Amino acid sequence: MRGIWIVLLMILPQLHAYSDADWDGVEDRFDRCPQTPLSDLVNLEGCTTLKTQSALHYSLISGIGYSQVNYASQEKADTTNISLEANIYYNNWQLQGVISRYSSDTGTTNETGMEDSVLNLLYQWPLSEQMTITPGIGIIFPTYKSGYENESTDYSAMLSVEYQFSPTIYGFGGYTYTWVNDTDTPIVKYQNNNSFYAGLGYVAKSGQEWNCHYNSNKTIYRDSESSRSIGIGFFRQLTPHWFLDGNYDYGLSDSAGDHSVNVRLGYYF
Repeated sequence: MRGIWIVLLMILPQLHAYSDADWDGVEDRFDRCPQTPLSDLVNLEGCTTLKTQSALHYSLISGIGYSQVNYASQEKADTTNISLEANIYYNNWQLQGVISRYSSDTGTTNETGMEDSVLNLLYQWPLSEQMTITPGIGIIFPTYKSGYENESTDYSAMLSVEYQFSPTIYGFGGYTYTWVNDTDTPIVKYQNNNSFYAGLGYVAKSGQEWNCHYNSNKTIYRDSESSRSIGIGFFRQLTPHWFLDGNYDYGLSDSAGDHSVNVRLGYYF
């Protein structure tokens, strides 16, 4: 008998030609606002009265890159890396984790392994309709192995700024300071690291973004030249969830290498 009632419950709506395409509880023939999001609260006419979108979101981003220098050792080398980034967003907070693996070929030797892994906590703070600042702190885990058995956990503090000059033009910049705790060896001497970047961005009518930027990165090795480069970057929203970004950089110093390129594919949910 129970099975009969289940079958009846399944076929009764079809016998009465009931249809609710957007699943908001209002029959299509009475629905004045079709295709409302499933998470919205609606009135008797099917129109949104309250958006109940969750403040919690996530993203996963995979990337592949190429450069002409091994940034860990500062040696000239054809280096590729593969990275995976995971983000958790809650209101204005962002928790970001990055792991990556590299392969570096100097022509005489080939080296592969994990790069250091990073965990950052960021807070996006809108000061006005035009300006947003984002302070953050980070932990750098020593998953890269130097071979000297001297690796320690490093810590960083960062601050980035974005200013919207117009609906299509914006400026951005940022600074990061890292406390390097690795132990000196007779061969290698370490120092705290700091990096700086700045640039201008353009938002096209299609929603695609382009930017030009300048990067300066003081190395973790004493008496080594800072790494400096200029480049261009892009961002494209492929679907409401999938996106693509990347950049090309040209080295202004020997420690940066002549060319580097990076492309990433991400999913936001």
